[in-house]
Amino acid sequence: AEWVVRIDGKARRRPAGTRLHVRLVLLFGLVPLTPTILVAIFSYLLFSFGVQASFSDRVRTALSESLAVAEAYLHEHQNTIRADVASMAADLERDSQFLIMEPSRFGQMVSAQAALRSLTETVVFDGEGRILARSGLTASLELEPVPESAMQQADAGNIAVMTSDNDDRVRALVKL
Repeated sequence: AEWVVRIDGKARRRPAGTRLHVRLVLLFGLVPLTPTILVAIFSYLLFSFGVQASFSDRVRTALSESLAVAEAYLHEHQNTIRADVASMAADLERDSQFLIMEPSRFGQMVSAQAALRSLTETVVFDGEGRILARSGLTASLELEPVPESAMQQADAGNIAVMTSDNDDRVRALVKL
């Protein structure tokens, strides 16, 4: 706005050639600006209606299908853990008389059962929460608290399957 005022001031002092000078400055200012504005508008319209419209349905479909696959995998993993825990509990109960007579073998039996079923960690604890045997990663990690609802479900004779808040761990609890 300042350069227009200066040019306008010159035009009042010398009216003969200054008007042509002002017109040329405005013309040379608008000529490069016009294609730039047209290209910007065209680019925006192309992106908004062309690219965005064609990819939005594909991306939405891919995301919904990948979510369905992830949920199916989580459900399958929960079923696998449920079956593994049931089998492990049956094996431990079958050998309970032997394990009661030799408590030192109890930890070895739990580790062998976990390895047989490819479980990353296994913990056997009593009603007060004292750990009786463990295997896998639990040796270095603290035992996460078991929800009360899962304890009630296990006390009722069911297998309680728990998933962590961020779905990165599936745990199961069964009463022996």
